[in-house]
Amino acid sequence: KRYADAAEGVGRVRADGPENIAVLADFYHMHVNGDDVAAVIEAEAANFGHIQIADADGRGAPGTGSLPLRQWIDRSFELGYTGSVALEYKQDRATAFDWLDRAAQTA
Repeated sequence: KRYADAAEGVGRVRADGPENIAVLADFYHMHVNGDDVAAVIEAEAANFGHIQIADADGRGAPGTGSLPLRQWIDRSFELGYTGSVALEYKQDRATAFDWLDRAAQTA
C-alpha cells in the first residue's frame, strides 16, 4: 500500500472520533511501494505520526543505499514534524551503528 491508502484509513478512523491515530511514515516502504517520498513529505510531514527509516536497496542502515534519508528527515522537521525517528534495518550487529559515526562527522 501507499501513503495515501494509509492516510485514507486513518481519516476514516478519525471521522468516528478517535484523534490519537496517525500515519507511520516509513520512508523505506514508501519508496519501495512506489510513493514519491519527497512529494509526500512536502504535503504531509506535519501530519506524520512517526517516521521510520531504512536505506534501499536491501533495507540496510542509513548511508548503505541510495535514499536521501537525512534530507527527507530534515525536511520533515522543517515542515512541522515533531516526533521521533525510528530505525528498522538489516545489519550485522558488529556494524549496526557505524552510520552514526559517519553522520556525526558530516553534521
